[in-house]
Amino acid sequence: MTERWRKVNLSQSQFDAIEAEAIEHLMPQSHEMDVHDLHCYIHFSETASLDDALPQQVVEKLQKALAETITTDSSKWNTYCLRPLWVVEHPSSPLVAKVDPDLVERNLQ
Repeated sequence: MTERWRKVNLSQSQFDAIEAEAIEHLMPQSHEMDVHDLHCYIHFSETASLDDALPQQVVEKLQKALAETITTDSSKWNTYCLRPLWVVEHPSSPLVAKVDPDLVERNLQ
């Protein structure tokens, strides 16, 4: 269990129940997801204490959602949208392979 979850005093069984419910909610979602939901699930997919089989299942679902949800038109990045850096927050992100490196570079400028 991660330190963050210990701070809210969740037992392992409570954490497992939350994890299962999150997966159950995510998997039937369409590929075009709400920006906020997608962003939350990205952070969820990076939770160190997830069951070993679940992160890949979650990452695959999120990778499919990226194509429909991320804003690739840089002229719209001044508006409220899902920019590449919201998805790829660090180089070791499991989603980095699904985001065009040129988009990330342009978003850094």
